Amino acid sequence: MSRSPSQFPKKIDTRNSDNYLKSYLTLQGHNERETLPTMEEIVDICTGRPRLLRVRRSPLEILHDPAIPPLAVHNWYLYNALDYLENSLFVLFEDWETDYNKRMKKQVPGHLFSQYVHNIYQCYKEIGLLFQIPIPFSSALAAPELKQAVQRASLSLIHSMIPSNFLDTRTQYFRSQLVQFLETPCLFHPHYRSRQPAKQVQKVLDDKLLELENVRCVSDEVLRRALQDDEDESMEDEEEGKEGKDMKEFEMICQELNQLQLTEDWTEMVKEVIEKELESSDIIDDWTESIVQEKLRWLHVFVLPWISYVTSREDTDANWYDFLREKIKVEHLLYELIYRIRIKDIFDIIREYPTTSPAIVDFHIISTKRGLLNDLKTFLMDEIRYRLLHLGASLQDILTQYEACVTCLSVIDPSCEILEPVIKLIKHYLLRQRNYRRDVLLGIVNQVRERLDEDPIDSSKLYVFKKLLINDEEVPHALDDFDRDKPARLNRLRTKVKDPIAMLISLCKSLKDFIDGYGNALGQALMTAQYATDTEVRRIELLKRHFPPDSFLRCDIMLKDVEDSRRLDRQLHESKQFEFPLHSTMMTRQYWIASSDSEEEDEDEEEEEVQWGVYEGLEDTMEMYGNEYKQLKMSRRLKFKPMKGMVTLDLEFENRTMRVEASPEAALVIAVFETRDQLFTCEQVASKVGMKRSQVIKCLQFWREKEILELTARGEYHLLED
Repeated sequence: MSRSPSQFPKKIDTRNSDNYLKSYLTLQGHNERETLPTMEEIVDICTGRPRLLRVRRSPLEILHDPAIPPLAVHNWYLYNALDYLENSLFVLFEDWETDYNKRMKKQVPGHLFSQYVHNIYQCYKEIGLLFQIPIPFSSALAAPELKQAVQRASLSLIHSMIPSNFLDTRTQYFRSQLVQFLETPCLFHPHYRSRQPAKQVQKVLDDKLLELENVRCVSDEVLRRALQDDEDESMEDEEEGKEGKDMKEFEMICQELNQLQLTEDWTEMVKEVIEKELESSDIIDDWTESIVQEKLRWLHVFVLPWISYVTSREDTDANWYDFLREKIKVEHLLYELIYRIRIKDIFDIIREYPTTSPAIVDFHIISTKRGLLNDLKTFLMDEIRYRLLHLGASLQDILTQYEACVTCLSVIDPSCEILEPVIKLIKHYLLRQRNYRRDVLLGIVNQVRERLDEDPIDSSKLYVFKKLLINDEEVPHALDDFDRDKPARLNRLRTKVKDPIAMLISLCKSLKDFIDGYGNALGQALMTAQYATDTEVRRIELLKRHFPPDSFLRCDIMLKDVEDSRRLDRQLHESKQFEFPLHSTMMTRQYWIASSDSEEEDEDEEEEEVQWGVYEGLEDTMEMYGNEYKQLKMSRRLKFKPMKGMVTLDLEFENRTMRVEASPEAALVIAVFETRDQLFTCEQVASKVGMKRSQVIKCLQFWREKEILELTARGEYHLLED
């Protein structure tokens, strides 16, 4: 066959190496007319008559002379072997182009592709047949350097001559094989079946890696220890799958391509397959199930057997560990793709916790193994700024999301490195952006009170605040240095995150603010609880566990006041009959009212002149109650706070009677309305009862929500029924 100059141009020229060797042979006294064997003859002898090379007068005897420089022999053999290989490949690839063009560039059948792969491999093996035959050790042809040089040069030549359409066909072939593996579970490569691959691939081999870059170069020793440490009898040991003629052919092609170093790069193929699997999976949008565990099982059953064929070479421990490294690599590819899909929903996944706890565990696995914790932190903080920390978000939403973030991020990153900046972000907004409004402190206190109603946490998880922080004393240098020490600070945070109540309290401006705020909330609750203190006693006792002794002395005194008030009130009602069913709570002023609220309350009382005359006889009852109290407590007197506490009203309508518990202000407001025909504006009601307009508006809104009052288009209020 004539050789086209434009296609597969000639690369190897053997003339120089032949002349170089012959010149040395002449110097050694050999007949210059004596011809050297050609590569075709050497291949023919090695395949058909290998014994000729072992006899004394073998065709290669002239090359065994130790006086001939090895370099001359090596160059001669190398260039002749490459010339033989080049000519063989030229014929092969010419035939390939013909067959490929006959099919109008359609997909080449797998059996035809495998035939050409086998032929290329045979050409490659032929030029190395000589090294499989015993040759005198002193001969230059027996040098290991020659074998290695021939191998490297021949592979380089093959790679340079491979047509691009042959590589495209290889890709199509491997894709088609991968599709077959995905349709039906297949066995692992025969080289690995004695090692129980179906069971071994289920083991976690990358838990103890120190750095991300170690994923692709894990040492054999690390893999061996991981296989031994992760023994689990519950793992499936059965290996079921198909194996037939097609599998044998695929096995042969993979092995030959591996020898030729023409193995397909499976990364992009598997990546596309994983992406399609995730897109078609219903579980991707179901945050209540672990997508990582389910897709890992799918990967181990359908994809890893295919990879075992693609990467297989020989049945050795080294190749087995190489396969395990490929297993880790494809698992990390899966982690990366799942992360990219799920990260956009991280804010909502955290908000829906604990129903989304499987998704949170998935984030822990993915972000720690792939080193994506900083990326997750950055994305989540951006989401928090955009979706949570703005004027349209209620304080309750912020506190709820804060609690969820604390719990979820401590699971995702047990070191708490990404949790710390998230906490600072939310706390900074609450203390500065919202100007630490009173509703922040009240909201935190109410959230803590709700958490105290839940099952108490284990004492081993309790976080106890230091007394120095409560008393606002000057922070000593040692403690200041402790806060600057990041490892110590994170260690303290890791202890605190186990205690959700302590994490809520830490949002306050100071611990003293929280203690005062809790005392105010407790006082308000006790004034409306009608002497029912069991719940409050339980809450305060649970809360005390987080603080040093005597931190809630004020709360203890308030609770004692309620118990004393219940006893005294019972004595007063037993000794005297009152027109109104008045029950009072005797408060110790210095403890029931925080210093920050005392001045405001005094100002309110000076500005208001509440008209209690709407309830005829109430003021007389209050005076009689006070006189009776003087008889029991000669050294004390009562100063009523009529706007504190709770009022129980029986509202009598034409067809029904409705019992309502309301604040004293709301009771005064509803007393103004007697018939359905009466219409009053907000200003008129405020004038009648002597209250501020803002307070009257709140009370009117309360009765509207109870469907007792209605607001007209003219801004007037009236009863819905007589």
